[in-house]
Amino acid sequence: MRVCICLMMCSVVCGAPNEPMTERQAAGAFESAYAARDWDKAIDACKTWSSINSRSHSAVYNLACVYALDGQKEKAGVALTKAVSLGFSNRGHLERDPDLESIRGSEAFKAATAELKKKEQSIVEKAVVIDPLVVLPPEHKAGKSAPAIVALHGFGGDQAGFVEMWREAAGVAGAILIVPRGVSPTGRGGFEWGSVDATDAVVGHALEFVGKKHLVDEKKVVLTGFSQGGFMSFNLAIRHGRRFCGVIPVAGSYRPDVAGEPRSFPPKLPKFYLMTGENDGAKVSNELAKSKLESYGAVVRLKIYPGLGHAFPANRAVELGKALRFVMAK
Repeated sequence: MRVCICLMMCSVVCGAPNEPMTERQAAGAFESAYAARDWDKAIDACKTWSSINSRSHSAVYNLACVYALDGQKEKAGVALTKAVSLGFSNRGHLERDPDLESIRGSEAFKAATAELKKKEQSIVEKAVVIDPLVVLPPEHKAGKSAPAIVALHGFGGDQAGFVEMWREAAGVAGAILIVPRGVSPTGRGGFEWGSVDATDAVVGHALEFVGKKHLVDEKKVVLTGFSQGGFMSFNLAIRHGRRFCGVIPVAGSYRPDVAGEPRSFPPKLPKFYLMTGENDGAKVSNELAKSKLESYGAVVRLKIYPGLGHAFPANRAVELGKALRFVMAK
C-alpha cells in the first residue's frame, strides 16, 4: 500500500497514561489507519496531527487524500487548498497521486495545481541566479577545453559539502567540477531540488555560467547526483538525451512514471553508470532502470556494493573514477 507523502514514517509509540500525543505518534496513527484502509480513523489521526502542529502541510495534505478516498470530495478540496497555503509544494506528486483521483477534475484541484505552478516559477527564478561552485582541475590551462562534471547534492545537502565528495575524482579526470545549489531551503542549512523543471533550469544556468568563463568540452559533460540529486540526474538524462555524455546516479531512485520516455526517436541517450548499495532502498529501482534504459538502447553498467546502505562507497574516489572512465570513454 502506498502511503501518500507522509513525512514521518514511523510507528505509534505509547506514552504514559494521560500523556498528550506527540506529532510523531499522531503521524504513526495515521500510517496504521491508512494501511488498514480505515478512513474514519485515518481522518481522526490527521486532524489530531494537524491540531498538534497547525503548520504541518503534510498532515493536511494527507487529510485531503483520505477525504478523497472516502468520497468526501468537497472536504478533500478544502483540505488540499489549505495544504498548499501552508506550504505544500510538490506539484509532481500532486499531479500523480492516485489518492486524489476522485477530485482530479474539481476546481479545487485545478486551483491548487495552478498555484503550485506559480510558486514553482518564482522558486526557479530565484534559484537560477545562485551561481554554482566551480573547482578547476590541477594544472588547468586557460583557453584549453576540459571535461565537466555537474554534481547535484542530495536532499538537505549543500554545495560546499558535495564539492568534497567529488573533488578528488574530478581532479584525477582533469574535469571542471560544477556544483549547483538546490532550489529550496530545507533542514538546518541544507537545500532540496523541488521539481524536475526547477532542477533543469538550475543545471542549465550552471552550464551557461561556466561556459562563459571556461572552455568546456561539450562532448564530455557528465551529470551526477546523490540520492535526490541522483533521482534528478535520471530524469534530466532522459529529457535531454545527448546533452550529457554520461550520467552517474549514486543512490538515486529511478521513477519511470516521472522520467517518462525519451523525447527523440530513435532515442539518444548518454552512457549510464548506476551506483547503489546492496541495502539501499534505491537498489530495486536501479535494477529496473538498467532494464528500461537498455530497452531504449542505452549503454548501462550497474554497480551494487555489498553491505552498503544509502551512501557513497567507502573507497569513494576510486569508485567514482571508475564510473567517470566508463561514461567518458568513446
